[in-house]
Amino acid sequence: MAEAMAVDTVAVRLMQHANNGDWDAATQVDGPQQALAMLRMFIYADVEFWKPPWVQVELEDHGCPVFVAETEALTTVLFHDIPQQDADAVREFRTELTCRGVSAKDARWLGEVLAWGHADSIVTFDGKLIRGLGGEVHGLVIAEPEHHWARLNILPGAKPLRRPAMSHPLSHVDEWKW
Repeated sequence: MAEAMAVDTVAVRLMQHANNGDWDAATQVDGPQQALAMLRMFIYADVEFWKPPWVQVELEDHGCPVFVAETEALTTVLFHDIPQQDADAVREFRTELTCRGVSAKDARWLGEVLAWGHADSIVTFDGKLIRGLGGEVHGLVIAEPEHHWARLNILPGAKPLRRPAMSHPLSHVDEWKW
């Protein structure tokens, strides 16, 4: 059974860069390697990426219509949507998380993930959030993409579980291969 991995906005954007074969466009420190790590997780591990409702709102509010359209196309195919959760349950988790020093924005999407209750782990590129939570929240590992690899048994030479279609730009490059 596939691992349900909840994602934040930056993880979605990293996957978008990687899916376009443009991981160098990920401008954060270590962004290119983390974008490639997102892609490799999808190709080599038995995972399903789950996107909380608040992440969808943030992606839609980007401001650039081209970016929004590209993101919508990607998320429709590669990500599942976490259903809207009970507002009181989300508020309870948000309160707990903000009291632990989590920003209001992060507490919102994390509250949705925790209220949903079906995630096995969480992927984010937010090192401050990861450190602040000590690498876990309510028993769920929260880590950057490549830090999930060992736990998911993604080792050099692993066999891909998925492959890009021949018409996809990634089918013509080797950098993503492990």
